[in-house]
Amino acid sequence: MSKTVRVQTPKQQEKPVGFYKEGGKTRPITKKGPGRRKVVRRSNLSKKDVASSAQVAELTRFMTGYLSGRNDVRVRFHGANDLFAASEGYGAPVIMLPSWAGYELPMDGYETWRVYRQGTWHETQHIKYTPRGMYGLLPEVPGLHPNVTKTLVNIIEDRRIEDLGAEYHKGVGPERDYTQGYAYALRPKVDEIPVPEAQILEGFTQKMLIGRLNGMLPENYEEIVDEAVEYALEKLGEMKKHPAKSEKITDALEKLVEEVADKLKLVNTPPPDGQGQSQDPGQDGEGEEGEGGTPGPGQGQDQGQGDPDAGSGSGADEDDDEDDEALEGIEDEDDDEPKDIPHIDWDETFRAPNDPELAKKAKKDVDKKMDEFFDKEREDAEKAGRIKRGDGDTDPSETYVDDIEKAIKGTEDSRSEFESIQKGGDEPSELAGMFTPLSDLAPTGPYVDSKFKREMDKRLKAWRTGLSKKYDKTGHMLDVDSLIRTKGQKKPKPFVKIQRRSVKGKKYLFVLDFSGSISGVQEEYKKAIINTMEALDTIGAKTAVFGFGGFDVAGSRTTGGFKVKTFEERRWRPVHASKVAGVHAAGMTPTGNTYARLEKYIKKNRPQYVITLTDGEANSTTAVADMNKQLKKHTKMVAFGIAGSEHEEERMKRYFDDVDYRKSFTVSTDEINKLPGKLVNMIAPR
Repeated sequence: MSKTVRVQTPKQQEKPVGFYKEGGKTRPITKKGPGRRKVVRRSNLSKKDVASSAQVAELTRFMTGYLSGRNDVRVRFHGANDLFAASEGYGAPVIMLPSWAGYELPMDGYETWRVYRQGTWHETQHIKYTPRGMYGLLPEVPGLHPNVTKTLVNIIEDRRIEDLGAEYHKGVGPERDYTQGYAYALRPKVDEIPVPEAQILEGFTQKMLIGRLNGMLPENYEEIVDEAVEYALEKLGEMKKHPAKSEKITDALEKLVEEVADKLKLVNTPPPDGQGQSQDPGQDGEGEEGEGGTPGPGQGQDQGQGDPDAGSGSGADEDDDEDDEALEGIEDEDDDEPKDIPHIDWDETFRAPNDPELAKKAKKDVDKKMDEFFDKEREDAEKAGRIKRGDGDTDPSETYVDDIEKAIKGTEDSRSEFESIQKGGDEPSELAGMFTPLSDLAPTGPYVDSKFKREMDKRLKAWRTGLSKKYDKTGHMLDVDSLIRTKGQKKPKPFVKIQRRSVKGKKYLFVLDFSGSISGVQEEYKKAIINTMEALDTIGAKTAVFGFGGFDVAGSRTTGGFKVKTFEERRWRPVHASKVAGVHAAGMTPTGNTYARLEKYIKKNRPQYVITLTDGEANSTTAVADMNKQLKKHTKMVAFGIAGSEHEEERMKRYFDDVDYRKSFTVSTDEINKLPGKLVNMIAPR
């Protein structure tokens, strides 16, 4: 009976980085280091790179929610050389993606995006279909090394969730086929692997996740692999009768892993004392040498003979120390201990190399191997009579000739997405190169304040209806209550006027100060802006949000001017709130310079108000005062701040007066509940 245990990562391990052609042979590029690999960050990103990364963040944020069927999925971006991954504990599920800026594969930009988006799709299917209990947990199979168990679990579960996803998302087929072609080009040739168990494990990986082998296995080995693949797919089909994320799936997968390991002859069964070493995979223990069993390493398999660069069934040449070192993995252990098998994780196939030049050098070979893959796929489809996929329920695991043509060309969706990535989104010419679009997204949960929202909604009630009453000595009609209430006063107000106060279609531009000096109140700043923007959006106001401070780009922290949302983006959406949540206090306070950068955009759009959230510690008060004077011809310049102390509040008030804001106010951190009312009073239409 199997039981579930958590597998520990060794403190020191050999980490494969990728597979790239070098000297005519496919080699795993490795580096020695701790379990968590140190990633070389790319810091010299161009404005175009940053804009593209921001657009990818927008796309993947939408894709992960839509494709997983959940609106609480969090997306995190790591270094460009990190892996695609997903996790789901008892909080919100998380999908981790490599940063697009610097993610360079041995292929052109559009083709790289296709692999990247398919990696994103794959992780969303884990969120949708993988039972929560399977993340990080593995069955303990007697006689099987934990690393091998982990590999089998990943292979089988990856195939399960992709098949389920392909049945649901009918249009994913061509992109899935294309990614399989890329994997075919990157995975090692099975006949160049010198360890029999490793050949079989790699063969099972390729047959399950690519559908065909790169290279040739010995006949008996291929029979072992084919039988295991056929059995695994049959059992995965039977699992469809259970809910996709149920515990029954976890139990069935644990059992299936043990059965597949046995069929692949990977379970280490030690011989009785004095009986010698355990037999090679493919041997049944009967018959003499050369009869019935598959020969082990060095026993003269005939494939690859005559080609000095091709490995035979026995593996690489003995004098090829480099190949031996790259593939070394079985340690000398006691016969009763399960042995690790040298194998390169499937996820490593899609990791970008640390050195972009390595990817460029490998491009020609990758193109050639992908052409080979699609030629073989087309040939098999034609032989089977699968020419054009019908509109009915055809098996998504079967490939048709027209699928292959679509896979080579790419879908319209992936092409239009890449076009938007290249443009970096639609940026108004007045802002070109002025502000860095934010791509780092953070959870917004800590900043959602229902009390703040209720108060804001209450204050905005008149704006939402578009009408308000004003009592005066003249008006549209007599109001008896007001007549009695104000009779005898110096200015009686017996009449009422009905005024239109709608903000629908009116523009409000916000400037956020996230300089280092607001670090003590930055959480309050985020709460104020996120809840305010959501409230303004509900009543039809058009908003734009810019700022300066600290933020992350491609996994590295930087400072400067940033863009959250423009007027051209119609609605305030959760992704905008996530961008604000990801900003942090850092850097100087170039308020005047920020106004200067926005000057053309403000003149073009003429917003009702430019609202600055700041602590008042500007680099140059003169520059702020000068820009306020220039811009007041085109808008109303107002400001407010959140103070951490009474002293800070007094200092802010003096600063706001000195730089000539039209209106301003301050609140202390313990009076944040007053902010909605004060803000509405400051910018309400009169």
